[in-house]
Amino acid sequence: MRRALGLTGWVLRILPVVVVLLVAVPGSAVRPTSIALTTVQHAEGYDAGGDVVWVLVLGSDAPPGTSIVEGDTDAIQLLGIDAGTGAAAAIGIPRDTYVDLGGEKGRINVALRTAKGDPALVAGAVADLVGISPDFVLVTGGQGFEAMIDTLGGVTVDSPVAFDTDDGGMHVVKGPNHFDGEQALDFATTRRAFAGPGDFVRSANHQALLLGLLNQLQARDDREGFVEAMALASLDGIDTDASPLDLYRLLNALTAVDPDQAKGCILVGEESQDPVGNFVVLPDSVLGHQLGEDAVDDATFDQGCEGSP
Repeated sequence: MRRALGLTGWVLRILPVVVVLLVAVPGSAVRPTSIALTTVQHAEGYDAGGDVVWVLVLGSDAPPGTSIVEGDTDAIQLLGIDAGTGAAAAIGIPRDTYVDLGGEKGRINVALRTAKGDPALVAGAVADLVGISPDFVLVTGGQGFEAMIDTLGGVTVDSPVAFDTDDGGMHVVKGPNHFDGEQALDFATTRRAFAGPGDFVRSANHQALLLGLLNQLQARDDREGFVEAMALASLDGIDTDASPLDLYRLLNALTAVDPDQAKGCILVGEESQDPVGNFVVLPDSVLGHQLGEDAVDDATFDQGCEGSP
């Protein structure tokens, strides 16, 4: 049965931090080859409220030494924030979601690479799924992620389960673990260690990791001039076509999030196979648009995540 997986209230507390960190770490820590932030010309979709900012966050698996937009994007989150109210909503899209990619069907995680780094294809695929065109597409790779963790002095993560990472190089205990950047990346990418749908467990680990990052960020973002300083610093740390005003708007929205008004849903569907036998997820288009229509103008899920109308 197709459904949307509801996330607990604290989960979305962690989602804004990934974008804040990606645009806020000074250039000495993260170079343009590690992070890309692109503004998007809206395709057809629901009209967002004036204070709502939508960011499509993509995690690229591009190997070191190559452009991050040449990799597959196995982490896909559409994050909306209403800067006027502090509400935040996220729609998670599984990497194996089977979508139209410019006339050919394929998994959504290959869209950016297929389009040679042009965010329009992946943004359009997301708009087709949920009816929301993002204002920004943000991509980061492993090197940028590690640098961000190390810049913050590591991160403490409360792991929901104990396991050995896929490479066998680290044992994670249930409960608090302190990771440096490399260890955090191993924690985030492990999936073969889990029975059943490993990507769903991996997604839960992403949430625990980002929660730890948020706890550290909250100790810093109340300093006077934080938003202004980070908007300027980000210009030297990322490859972007965004203006200083765009960056200020984005950072101002992210730092305005009220954790008590944050929620996320993950759009999943039926497990299937493509014509050559690869595993794919057939998305529930009715449910996808229900989630999008619900959240687009105020970044809240008034109807919740479960089931269809």
